[in-house]
Amino acid sequence: MSKFYSIAKKSPNGELMARLAKEIESLCATYQKVAIRLHVLGDFFSVEYTEFWIRHLNMYPNLHVWGYTAHKNETNIVTGK
Repeated sequence: MSKFYSIAKKSPNGELMARLAKEIESLCATYQKVAIRLHVLGDFFSVEYTEFWIRHLNMYPNLHVWGYTAHKNETNIVTGK
């Protein structure tokens, strides 16, 4: 089980993103390539959280993420392309 599991359930916007930021910084400083799967726990829970990942992808060229999400057919999904 992920060490972030209990944090995400309690405080998804605050403590989780602060801990992720520290972990990402450490991993990217240590390894040539870092790949992180988003999400075992579910969908992106806020625009702020999505922007968090965009910022970190821009900050660390060796960071790579992938994940799955669900949406209704009538929902506009912004892909950044």
